[in-house]
Amino acid sequence: MILRVAAALTCVLISGVSIPAAPDNKTIENAKRIYMENCAACHGASGGGDGPAAATLKPKPRNFKEGKFLYGDSMAQLKKTIKNGVKGSAMPAWGPTLKDTEIEIVIGFIKSLKSL
Repeated sequence: MILRVAAALTCVLISGVSIPAAPDNKTIENAKRIYMENCAACHGASGGGDGPAAATLKPKPRNFKEGKFLYGDSMAQLKKTIKNGVKGSAMPAWGPTLKDTEIEIVIGFIKSLKSL
């Protein structure tokens, strides 16, 4: 899992985001912590869209294991979605809560959840 997260975070870096070139264990663990604290209740610990709150939500939370995103998978679009939330869904705007760097590393973590 750590290698997949490191690879995903490296891909995030290549897309122009200013995080360390080779994500260290601290960055990877921080990304996982942010995800577990803020995303897992809806999206699930493993990203399957099956968190404890998911059963009551319509539309259902995104299943990150599929690697498909409603508005595209570019860094800019994912960052916009996380910062602003998704109107008409339970996806809140995380912009007031999370720093840009936190959003960027959690995107790397989310991308690492895609099933191979």
